[in-house]
Amino acid sequence: MTSNGSSKPLTSFKIGVLKEGFEMSLMDPSVDKAVRSAIDDLKSLGAEITEVSIPEHNKICSAWTCVQALAGSRDGLLGDQTGRKGLQMTDRAQSYEPSLSQEKFDSLGAGAKNLYMKHLYVMEKYGFLVHAKATNVIRRQCRAYDAVLGSLDALVMPTIPFPAPRIFLKDETASPLQRLLRVAGTVLNTAPFNATGHPALTLPVGFVPAQDNAETKLPTSLQIVGKHFDESTCLKIAAAWERSKEWKKLNY
Repeated sequence: MTSNGSSKPLTSFKIGVLKEGFEMSLMDPSVDKAVRSAIDDLKSLGAEITEVSIPEHNKICSAWTCVQALAGSRDGLLGDQTGRKGLQMTDRAQSYEPSLSQEKFDSLGAGAKNLYMKHLYVMEKYGFLVHAKATNVIRRQCRAYDAVLGSLDALVMPTIPFPAPRIFLKDETASPLQRLLRVAGTVLNTAPFNATGHPALTLPVGFVPAQDNAETKLPTSLQIVGKHFDESTCLKIAAAWERSKEWKKLNY
């Protein structure tokens, strides 16, 4: 029985389990088990659960990366603040430079270095045309999600396909590539919705063993994705599960 007095608070909800959100080489078995257990809980709470397929889910990160290479670097690193109807970072705008000096590049973290190198590569090989094409591709891919969500209230999948990796300690020496490889794949299920703008909520659903030490338990989560401008449905689904479970006591 939930706090609102109903044992089936999700009876009217239709939830799609995104097939492609689980079918990836980096999927950790314990994360898969924890997330599917949470989905079974949603069914017990009255939700109608069905598996759905959106093949574009496996492709959209490529388009998102192409858009990020130019827009992200220009706005975040070079201070080229353009566009309308949005708040601008005035500190960046005051320090615009057409390219980074070696000193400034060396001062960046691994992620920012990677972003800037992608920016240089795309500008040299393709120019702004790749940004325009990728942006248009994302609009088409967005419609693929909308088509499936038309008959559903939400999609569910793992937020990240594996447990959090070990961080490098302050005095550890690691190359930018080593630091990037540590987190490679973390955005496979999240970046698509950064690109499309669908609301997405992360719901902690228990603890799983760390990849390098089974004795260490780390939190994992279910991602709930809703229709555009329908954040409330994601919150309702998550709230119903939270009322019925204590995620900190769940181990997989």
